[in-house]
Amino acid sequence: MIDNNKKYVEEKIKVNNKKMSIKRFLAAGLMVSNLLTLSGCAKEVPCEVTERHAHYYTNENNYGRYIVSEKSSVSGLYRSIEYIPVSKTEAEYLEFINKKKLFRIDENIQAISDTVSSLHDYKEYRYWYSVLRPKLMVQPGNKLGYVYLPEVCYDWSTEIHNTSTGEERICHYVYYGYKVIMNEKGKYEAIESEPVDDISELPEGYDYIKEDFYDIVHTYDKEAVLNFEDDQEQAKTLEK
Repeated sequence: MIDNNKKYVEEKIKVNNKKMSIKRFLAAGLMVSNLLTLSGCAKEVPCEVTERHAHYYTNENNYGRYIVSEKSSVSGLYRSIEYIPVSKTEAEYLEFINKKKLFRIDENIQAISDTVSSLHDYKEYRYWYSVLRPKLMVQPGNKLGYVYLPEVCYDWSTEIHNTSTGEERICHYVYYGYKVIMNEKGKYEAIESEPVDDISELPEGYDYIKEDFYDIVHTYDKEAVLNFEDDQEQAKTLEK
């Protein structure tokens, strides 16, 4: 999966506009370091541009997007000196993008690559443990009272416990993208993709992601797990 992502990154970089170059990240990084010295409140930053425009804002993980603002920080992102002129319609579109916390994939190739390269599938092992649960029962003298009885519970761990049940599962990373459309009411709408095994497999038109664009799915023999829990004799043995 990592090799595929590297190919994807290389292809995107070739076709990507030069304005998405290292210059942006250096400029953004310099601006971020300066802005971090400001007080906690976001302040207006002097700007000599008179036309309607959007500045490029980035966060500490180098994810960035264009925002129509002159504040030092917006939505956890910090303003860089880079900007683009925008029309009123484009400004409204960017406002929606910022509200939904979306990032264009082709503007965040390196940040996405860094994130994906840090994610690796891993294995978990199922184990059992016993807890005491209160149960309302008739006590001597025909009085109701709570009695604590042991109950077998199950969970998963990356380590093998001495009460392991023998079941294993793979924790597999999948990825999501977003497509922005104009709905029948004339409003922008963000549509989430189906999960894909590789970020490069996103369908055409899904040009955006959120910073947490990944999730974990578990693959294991669910039937074996159910059979294990249905085996009452084995469960009784475990309780002892």
